[in-house]
Amino acid sequence: MAPDERGAAGGAEGLIAFLDRLARRLALEVHTLWLVFRHPETPWPVKAVLILLLAYLASPVDLIPDVIPVLGMLDDIVVAALALWLAYRLTPPHVMEECRARAGEAAAGRTGWVSRLWRWLTAQGGPDRQS
Repeated sequence: MAPDERGAAGGAEGLIAFLDRLARRLALEVHTLWLVFRHPETPWPVKAVLILLLAYLASPVDLIPDVIPVLGMLDDIVVAALALWLAYRLTPPHVMEECRARAGEAAAGRTGWVSRLWRWLTAQGGPDRQS
């Protein structure tokens, strides 16, 4: 059985590295979508889908109430995935490439917040330790 990316560094360090990469990718995609929304060549249906998605996620009204253990969150995930898929499909490829490149340039050189938090928590015994 080949080791996956999470286990490459071993234990907690591997998990932290995996979560850090995941958080960076999510931040990059959110920034890309923000740039797509603001791009002058983005068609209005893409902007409408993104606005409706944000309104749906911020709204207390759900298709399935969140008090139902698994299904309550699952409907939000499904609606978000479908809306994002539609936004990506409707966005012209050159606009997506340009915005993804601009988001990548903005993120270059930044350390991930998960790694910084882990180093802060493990340095000197954690945040509760007084010097």
